[in-house]
Amino acid sequence: MLNKRTIQFLKSLKDKSTRYTEGYFLAEGSKTAVEILASNLQIEAIYATTDWCNLYPKHKNSSKLVVCTQKEIEQISSLKSTRDVVLQVKINNQPIENNKIENSLTLVLDEIQDPGNLGTIIRIADWYGIKNVVCSLHTADCYNNKCIQATMGSIARVNITYIDLITFFNNNTLPVYGAFMEGENLSTTKLVKPAILVIGNEGKGINANLHSYITKKISVKRLGEAESLNAAIATAIICDRLLNE
Repeated sequence: MLNKRTIQFLKSLKDKSTRYTEGYFLAEGSKTAVEILASNLQIEAIYATTDWCNLYPKHKNSSKLVVCTQKEIEQISSLKSTRDVVLQVKINNQPIENNKIENSLTLVLDEIQDPGNLGTIIRIADWYGIKNVVCSLHTADCYNNKCIQATMGSIARVNITYIDLITFFNNNTLPVYGAFMEGENLSTTKLVKPAILVIGNEGKGINANLHSYITKKISVKRLGEAESLNAAIATAIICDRLLNE
């Protein structure tokens, strides 16, 4: 049985300031939990129902396992369905190192506001083998529950760093591609790797104070009448074109 103090603590981790003060986030649902349990992330506790334990018996003897009733899981979970397991996971924000991006494409996110968009972009990065995502200090928190769910477990395989982007670019020597409405047609752009791809805010794009750091402005060619593309969709299209040319 979970005591009230533990339940209150786990529920408090839904608040960003508490997450970073305590150093933990919650990962909910079987798909996300299984991915994270197979990763190198540090698991503090596994809160799961008996049914979940029977489906994933290799975790039955884990010293981290706390068997809970369905009602207890519902008390600590934010999900509306498939509430069977919740992980308490150590936050793993690490500074990005230049030698980790020497032979790759790195995503830089400038004030992405929607946690769902951020989570989807992290999942896209994982799909294309992009190991590093650099976020501005005003980008949504990657440990927000909505973001964690949108990553579908990719949060465990992508290194995410929050940093002042001016500081980041002042120390950068790689070519920088920026997504702009008025940029060069993506289909005619040849990626020079290693490189950095900047995706801007959903509404206002890349901040003006970063424009001077952009080596080349690129754009997804519009064929119809839509005003703009969702940031995550644009990221997927650009990554596919650049990495599969």
